[in-house]
Amino acid sequence: MKRKILNAVALLSLGFFIYIVYKMDPAQIWEILKRMSWQQCAALFLLRLLFWLIRAVNWQVVLQRYDSPHSLWQLLQARVVGHAVGYLTPSAKIGGEAVRVVFLNTGDRKKVLASIIVDKTIEWCATIILIILGVLLAINRAPLSSRHQWTFILLSAGALAFILFFIKKQRSGFFIWLLNGLKKMKISFAFLEKKRDTIAETDRHISAFYRDHKKTFIALFLSYIAMMFVWTLEIYFTFRFIGAGQVTVMESFLVVVLGSFAFVLPGIPGSIGVYEVTYLSVFAILGIQLDHGVAQVLVRRVMGLLWAFIGLAPLLKLRKATSGKTRSTGGTPQTH
Repeated sequence: MKRKILNAVALLSLGFFIYIVYKMDPAQIWEILKRMSWQQCAALFLLRLLFWLIRAVNWQVVLQRYDSPHSLWQLLQARVVGHAVGYLTPSAKIGGEAVRVVFLNTGDRKKVLASIIVDKTIEWCATIILIILGVLLAINRAPLSSRHQWTFILLSAGALAFILFFIKKQRSGFFIWLLNGLKKMKISFAFLEKKRDTIAETDRHISAFYRDHKKTFIALFLSYIAMMFVWTLEIYFTFRFIGAGQVTVMESFLVVVLGSFAFVLPGIPGSIGVYEVTYLSVFAILGIQLDHGVAQVLVRRVMGLLWAFIGLAPLLKLRKATSGKTRSTGGTPQTH
């Protein structure tokens, strides 16, 4: 039932976006897109590469704190592979994070999993703080109705409450708390119960990071703030490249943080449909021309797909290597 509801939301949202493009005249949108030169497309590609590099470096720092060093190149590949899986499959983003563990086939996987959870949590913290700042700025700068104001305020408050609760539970053992909670509700998974000791050890790794590396937490938090401003620059320059030079850096920042609500619904590949409609709503709130807004969405969608397909290359290479190991051992995968 949940899957059917999510599919219906995605299809309705995508249908609405296609209808908007049709009513606006696709030829007009195409003329806007044709203003971009290949040099400008390359500049946007490099900004996105910087975005991924920051995320890979941050993850590398967390792994170093766990005495689990990996090369930046390997982590960058794992990051982009995770993006490909999360973007192209209905895995609720979880699949993209899980494949990062599989991709790093060396070292202690419990530490790798702990590093991914800590890294993702810090990224969420930075994003939520900027969302709250963006909501406050939007309320002061844009003529929002009281309904829009309260919607953004409640969503921001809910996101902040969630991340604070999530960190609190991580410090004391989130996964064991979750398992125990499910057990109290008479929900039990035999596989997870067998892995209880492994899960408890992963919890200890996560808790240790918050206890022993407070300065690293702050440094990575600031790094993810910087990453969000790289994203802002990508939005800003895209608007300039398509002829919407009147859109300011501040408005581009608001597009980034308010548009982040597009990724709230899990289980929709690439947030298709929801992404488009959310961004068009933000453009309308900020008074950005709809034709430029549609062109912006299309450019970013193409960029996201491009990086997803780039991520498929190392994923296919990993699959080929795994298949080779399986054949060399007579059909039984090697374990590490």
